[in-house]
Amino acid sequence: MQRISPLSRKRSRYSRVLTILIVLFYVLGLIFPSILWNHFQVTMPSGNKGAPLLLAPRQASWLTPAPPIAIIGDDGWAACDWVNGSGTWDKPYVLRNLTIDASGSGSCITIENTTRYFQIINCTLTRAGTGFRDAGIYLNHTGNGTLLNNTCYNNSCGIHLDNACNNNTLVDSTCTGNGYAGIFLYSSNNNTLTNNNCTGSTGNGIAIVETSCNNTLVLAGISP
Repeated sequence: MQRISPLSRKRSRYSRVLTILIVLFYVLGLIFPSILWNHFQVTMPSGNKGAPLLLAPRQASWLTPAPPIAIIGDDGWAACDWVNGSGTWDKPYVLRNLTIDASGSGSCITIENTTRYFQIINCTLTRAGTGFRDAGIYLNHTGNGTLLNNTCYNNSCGIHLDNACNNNTLVDSTCTGNGYAGIFLYSSNNNTLTNNNCTGSTGNGIAIVETSCNNTLVLAGISP
C-alpha cells in the first residue's frame, strides 16, 4: 500500500483551502454588486465641481417618524435635532431617512433664507396643508440644496421652490397625487431637475413660472 507523505497531505489541504477561497470570492463578486445596485444609488450633485458623491438608499424601509421641520436662516440649522453635517459644500447639512406627516397644516419640511449647503435624502413627506405655500418640501430664498430620492404625496404641492431659490438640484424624487403641482418653481433660477417622477397632480406635473430662468429639466416622468 502506497503511503502519502506529510508534505503531500499538507499540499492537498492547502489546495482545498485555496479552491474554497477562490469560489467564495467569486460568489461574493457576483452578489455584492447586486446588493449595492438594488439598495443604493450613487449620484454626483451638479453645480459644484468636486462635491462629494451621494450614496442614498433606493428603498424607504427604515424611515424614522419626525414632526414637521422648519429651518429659518443660517442659524436655524443648529436648532434642528434631525440635522447632521456642518453646512459646507464638502460636509453639507443632511436631513435623511425621515417620514413626516403634516396632518393637513403647513409644510412637512420648510427651509427659508439660508445659503448653507444642505441635502434632503430619502424622506417621505405627506399631508401638507392646502395653502399655496404648503408642500412636502418648501424652499424660500434658499440655494445650494440637493433633494435626492424623496417621496412627496397627498400635499398641496410636492416640492415648491419659491422666491429666488437658485442653484438647487432635485434628483430621483417621486411626487404623486399632489394638488397644484408635483414640483413648482416660482421666480427661481439655475436649478437642475433630473429624473423626477411627477404624476397624478390636480394641476401640473412640473410648473416653472414667473421669470424662472436657466433651469434644466432632464429625464422627467410627467403627467397631470
